[in-house]
Amino acid sequence: MRGQKRLAAVLTPLQALGVVVGGTIGASIFLVPSVIAQHLPFLSGALLVWILGALISLAGVLTISELAAMLPDAGGGYVYIRAAFGPLLGFVFAWTDAVLIRAGAACTISYTFGIYFAQLAGAPAGIPPAAWQGIIAGLLIAALMLLNYRGAKASGDLQVAGMAVKAVALGSALILPLVLWHGPNSLLSAPALGAQPDGFAFSSLFPALFAAMIPVMWTYAGWEQLAHLTEEVANPGRNMPRVFSAGLLMIGLLYLAVTVGIHYVLPWKAVSESQAVGADLFRALFGETGVRLISGLILISTIFTANGAVMSGPRSAFALARNGDAPALLSRVHPRFHTPANAVLAMGSWSLLLLVFSVAVMVAPLPAGLPDGIRDAWAALQRRPLFDVMISWVMFGYLLLQSLVAASLIVLRRRHPEWERPFRVPGYPFVPLASIAATGCLMASMAGSGALEVMAGLGLILAGIPVKYLYSASRKSLLT
Repeated sequence: MRGQKRLAAVLTPLQALGVVVGGTIGASIFLVPSVIAQHLPFLSGALLVWILGALISLAGVLTISELAAMLPDAGGGYVYIRAAFGPLLGFVFAWTDAVLIRAGAACTISYTFGIYFAQLAGAPAGIPPAAWQGIIAGLLIAALMLLNYRGAKASGDLQVAGMAVKAVALGSALILPLVLWHGPNSLLSAPALGAQPDGFAFSSLFPALFAAMIPVMWTYAGWEQLAHLTEEVANPGRNMPRVFSAGLLMIGLLYLAVTVGIHYVLPWKAVSESQAVGADLFRALFGETGVRLISGLILISTIFTANGAVMSGPRSAFALARNGDAPALLSRVHPRFHTPANAVLAMGSWSLLLLVFSVAVMVAPLPAGLPDGIRDAWAALQRRPLFDVMISWVMFGYLLLQSLVAASLIVLRRRHPEWERPFRVPGYPFVPLASIAATGCLMASMAGSGALEVMAGLGLILAGIPVKYLYSASRKSLLT
């Protein structure tokens, strides 16, 4: 790959840190604490699940740090898995990452932007609210696609701004309650592990923990986006491990700060029953002005988070094409902007199509003549928020790919001990094995639920196998 045209190394360590933090922290941190409180109705459980999420992510961070420093090419996990397991699994990774994970994340986050934008500017007459939110989401994806088409540096600057905004917003969720709240300290009255909360049996502790971990891991997901951009980071062998570790530490501390601030002000029952716990927190502090303030912060925050998904997804498609595993058109580097321009356009267009399809499924009337089972499943799907549906859609594929990345480190350590490794995982092999075990348990928990969207996501992942063979066959026929 060294002889092929490469992307310019234009991202500074600060911009790389902005990709990690700005692309990870999103609106979900102001939604997930209420989900955790429903599953784990005691304070120590709420704090523990965030710490466990950080530890699982840390195992992944350390693993990818060694791989990224050793193989500093665009594409992230695709590069590592292809080197360890061959072109087929590498293709399935890139297919899943680009078609399912990044595009699904871009849709989910952009739709969240549409929801909050609609609070400020309601739908015009004759346009259903969900369709209006989808239109706004589509405009955001299109704008971010254009930004990333024109340069990684400008996109990196946007992520630095996003990191600053999010650090201030999440830090204020702890500092402002401590300074301004004059009501009772709800931490003191929060349910404790020693006294079994009403309606909760400790025999169900582990199932509840796994159920809470899914949205928590969604909230931590995003730090690995930087691996897709390794080729564009200055001095990656030195900077990637440092940026990954610093970014995860910052994210974990901010998540704990928000959790403590929420439970300091709001009673446990109010947290567990809240539909927008961040808004409820700021309402308690500032009244309706606080709701508008946090809504504005979330609106801005989603722009930076969506940009992370739009920024990283095309690198998988670009790397795939550069290795001859996808049409060469996707490997074009723009002569002026030095970006994977065609891959950016292709992935942005797919994200828009996926958004249109998702919104149509959510708002379209059920067609007549469908079997009862399909009608019931479709109707149940329409009753769920798109945010909740897309978490299940994306997270199974995300966890599967993270486990494959961790396994690739073990394979490459054995197969290529001679390769230069500027960074080596401490505690090897236990760290990558812990990552594989944790992601495996979470996948098993999701598969056991039998969620329709999990099965749909798995089907899309497996569809990558025939796509790979069909492309290889067509390419051979053109060359002969």
